[in-house]
Amino acid sequence: MADIIILINENSEFNVTNLASKLKSEIVEYFGSEFKTKDPVVYIERDEVARLKGKTIVYVQSLYPDTGSRINDFNFTLDLLFGKDRKGKRKIEFKNLIIFFPVSTFLRSDARFFDAQPDKLYANAINVFGKYLKPYLEAFPNKIIGIITIDAHLHRYNLKQLSDAFGVSVYDISAIPALSEVLLDNISDVSTPILIAPDEEAEQWAKQMQEILEKKFEQVNVIQLYKHRFGDGDVSISQSEQFTHVTGKTVIIYDDMVGTGGTLIRTIERVKEHDPHDIIILTTHMYPMGMERLLKQEIVSLIITTNTINQMTTSRKVKTVSLGRPVAEMVLKIIKEHSTNS
Repeated sequence: MADIIILINENSEFNVTNLASKLKSEIVEYFGSEFKTKDPVVYIERDEVARLKGKTIVYVQSLYPDTGSRINDFNFTLDLLFGKDRKGKRKIEFKNLIIFFPVSTFLRSDARFFDAQPDKLYANAINVFGKYLKPYLEAFPNKIIGIITIDAHLHRYNLKQLSDAFGVSVYDISAIPALSEVLLDNISDVSTPILIAPDEEAEQWAKQMQEILEKKFEQVNVIQLYKHRFGDGDVSISQSEQFTHVTGKTVIIYDDMVGTGGTLIRTIERVKEHDPHDIIILTTHMYPMGMERLLKQEIVSLIITTNTINQMTTSRKVKTVSLGRPVAEMVLKIIKEHSTNS
């Protein structure tokens, strides 16, 4: 696997150490000004450029925490990777490129929220990314061989639609199996766990988790709630007649991305009215603000999340799952598919 190099921004929030170990690959850092100066720049040290020659690059680009800056970083980095000198020769002669978005916030655009504001006109971030990629795909066919996302919002865009928009195949990884593995280690004495999907978006992941838990427990009930969003962090959660079933039980709530924590806080408030034994939170992407607010909820006994965003907390309530293995497996799958089809 020595033909794979991981390329990452020096300030990235995603820790690639485990991924590099699974791929047995080296890591190359590139540097930038964070686009807060009048002369933004992205660069790779000369001796590092030589290491990229003939390699398949796994370019890791999280869009957390400053999405606008990271989008600029993405565009500048593509220009750096595909740039040519004055003689028309490529400056970096890598073999192939796989783009990995640990946190793909461009898929968070809530169409229903936008539709509720007819006085405003919004740009589609997915189309913007597609436009960034288009000239490189046309000038360098078969160089970009795949895009990897984690728990993408596929209820809005399925993989084919995303692939068509980007112009290159998109591969989505689910964090549910890894999260569920840790969950099972912490609920061995629970006979009837109850899953809650706090909104329609979380339903798909709750069902996936239910299938995994049912291999161990005879009955796993799922309570589907509905959310109305008024603004960032300002939401209301529906009541449910099924809340009567949570009394004295361990309740598991999953949400794919926790930003301000507004959705989960409202859900916890609803559940607490019916005296559950405790609440376990599972999420793929956990922002610091959401983590801080959830840790203040005494009834929350455990928070299980992934390493897509660095967790600075030392709380024993928090368990962080590395996604290095599933990402590495996906990278190798993409490389194998490309090799077979070439």
